[in-house]
Amino acid sequence: MLHKSDYEKAYTDTYQFRYDLYAVFVDQGLDATRNNGRFSYIIPHTLLNNQSFEDTRRKLLDESDYIRIIDFTDDVFEDATNEPMILYAEPNRNREENDEQTLESTTIHPDDLPEANDSLREFPSEVVEYLPWNPLLIRPAEWVEGYLETDRTTELGNIADTQQGLRTGNNSEFLTESPQDDGNVYRKILRGDDIHRYGYVWGDEYVRYDRDALDAPRDEKYWKADEKIIANAIRNSQMDDRIVSTIDLNKYIGFNSTITILPRSENEESIYYLLAIVSSGLTDHYFWTCFIDNNLASEYYDSIPIPIVDFDTQEDEREQVVGELQEKVEEFLNGDIDSSTITDFTDTHILHEPEDETSDDEEEGEESEDSESEESERYVIRDIAHDMLVYLAKEHTRIIGLRDELNTSLVDFIQPYVEGERVGDLGQIQPTSESRGTVLPETVDETEKGSPKINGIRCSTPEKIAPDIYSVTVEICPKYKPEYPEKHETDQHGYIVEDEQEYIPALRFTNLDEEDALLLSEFLPQAYENSDLRNQSGLKRDANTRDSMIDRVKDIKLPDTNQSHVDMETFMENKRTEKEYNSESAKIDDVTDHIVARLYGNPLD
Repeated sequence: MLHKSDYEKAYTDTYQFRYDLYAVFVDQGLDATRNNGRFSYIIPHTLLNNQSFEDTRRKLLDESDYIRIIDFTDDVFEDATNEPMILYAEPNRNREENDEQTLESTTIHPDDLPEANDSLREFPSEVVEYLPWNPLLIRPAEWVEGYLETDRTTELGNIADTQQGLRTGNNSEFLTESPQDDGNVYRKILRGDDIHRYGYVWGDEYVRYDRDALDAPRDEKYWKADEKIIANAIRNSQMDDRIVSTIDLNKYIGFNSTITILPRSENEESIYYLLAIVSSGLTDHYFWTCFIDNNLASEYYDSIPIPIVDFDTQEDEREQVVGELQEKVEEFLNGDIDSSTITDFTDTHILHEPEDETSDDEEEGEESEDSESEESERYVIRDIAHDMLVYLAKEHTRIIGLRDELNTSLVDFIQPYVEGERVGDLGQIQPTSESRGTVLPETVDETEKGSPKINGIRCSTPEKIAPDIYSVTVEICPKYKPEYPEKHETDQHGYIVEDEQEYIPALRFTNLDEEDALLLSEFLPQAYENSDLRNQSGLKRDANTRDSMIDRVKDIKLPDTNQSHVDMETFMENKRTEKEYNSESAKIDDVTDHIVARLYGNPLD
């Protein structure tokens, strides 16, 4: 039997942190086929970017002329829980550093394997060399090389210190919502779930700040700083926003689900400039392309290329431009001008136009051999772009701060709960085509799928379909025993597991006024999540009656909004204001993303 110590000695090239049989497979495959051979495995896709496989990837890259990766979006083997991929390699014993190398990859559903070659894309080895731990890329990455090679950039890690948040070692011992008057120091903490883009909502949580007892208290400079960026350290790789970051001006302690970014004091660039770049759509797409795991390490943030700023423009000119931008942004947010008007304004001030050196001959139609297009000769005036991004990040932070001050929790406005109208009596109810043929309309007696349970309710945002008329779609997530269990992953009771459960549009409510639409869309999800509301409203999650899941939702009792203590008017106004702030946030994003893209030469175009 091969023990860990034996493995470490035998495979010094690829052993890193832990014993893993798949690293042995790759190591042996390279050795066995290095004389004009080839090998291929179906293995877990942790090889792609897990830190413990860095040396394995390094050896694979150094010793292969051709590497192909086919990553799967769904399970391949019924009893295997690891996400699989196919690795194919053609090693070369005599490979030199500058020899031509082809790296290809794709991501497909297992059913599409016969057509996999049609979707293969090359990814540049230069990018892999640059990235932390040399990950193998499976998402379209042709653009990344240009992004990383933007003229005159420096890695974020060269101008800022990054650190994963504090780790207690025993959360139940150190974390509390009620600090004691016991002589200990208690500090407010922020978890990853507490932060969102350009803002945060503190979760009323403290840590007993005993540095000697904490497992990893981190350097105190992170917690004493007057301003720092806090970003998420854990984020589902399938989510649209890979990066969620904000600025902290209140000396919170970041928990271990966060990354703290602390600019060094000698930097002239503003922390808000860094926040705008880290939070931009371009940086987010860089993370989505290159880092496919759910854990976002501080090294990932360190690798972000930051355009270096030369502050050459006169300060009064810079202030004048930002003042004009502020006026344009106000017009943009008010709807007085469109997005193209404001982006044209930013381009006018941050893009330097080349001087007209056209000769008389060229004016008559003769082109110089070495002449380039005007677009390619233009360059970004970075201190103007810097100041614009600083203003936009501050404005974005202000908008989100105002939004976060709004109370938009319906529960706070309706307590104490008094039973009101039945959900099924609201407006006009239309069935959905998506629910046809599913377990949603079936009763316990009718279904062969056995006691289906409601495992989640969510609603669409009210849609205004005519003056003062709204519609809302209600979706139900069913948990049931499948008719053909061999085709599904099930739990010990025979129900499909959570990963296979999905929300299905169940009912569409129309002809609602604004109050009923908001009440329906906000109350149903909270009635499912809140045990007290669930009991008060009569929501039956389990199939202990003969009613279908759709009928059970129709039978939910909404709160009586005519009660004197219910302030629906304030709640509705808060929701309207929240919607306005979200719209303003999206507009600020558009302008910020445009300027950031200009700084990098529009690599995605």
